[in-house]
Amino acid sequence: MRRNAAACRSTPTLDLMKRIVRLAAAVFLASAFAACTLQLEKPESGAVERYAKGAPVDTRALTGEQLSQLASWLDRHQSGWSPSYVSYVPHLLIRVKYADGNEGTVNIFTSGFVIVRSAGRQFTHSFGEAVVGELVSSIDAE
Repeated sequence: MRRNAAACRSTPTLDLMKRIVRLAAAVFLASAFAACTLQLEKPESGAVERYAKGAPVDTRALTGEQLSQLASWLDRHQSGWSPSYVSYVPHLLIRVKYADGNEGTVNIFTSGFVIVRSAGRQFTHSFGEAVVGELVSSIDAE
């Protein structure tokens, strides 16, 4: 007669297995919500849109120099981003297109909050007002 494999395990073994599963789940969740490094390629083209009360009030194309400044700023601030699944009303929205045809956005709030959406994923980072002011002035969007 064969015995059930689970019936052969002792209570300490089952307790250990439960602890291992809980630890693995905790490690997985912690890594899923940990800060990310954001790496984006330089956009080929883009436009900046200023919004008021959720509606665009001004739109203009970005020059090659402004796109370089945006890429440089994002490159200098790669770490500390967090995945985000929340929708945000645009404030100062930069729409970009990449060489591979993909599109992305950078939503900038004067409070220092920046939201980047690219390749179907969205990330947020809270910077100081001065750091965001540097980005806004570098693309001449004041």
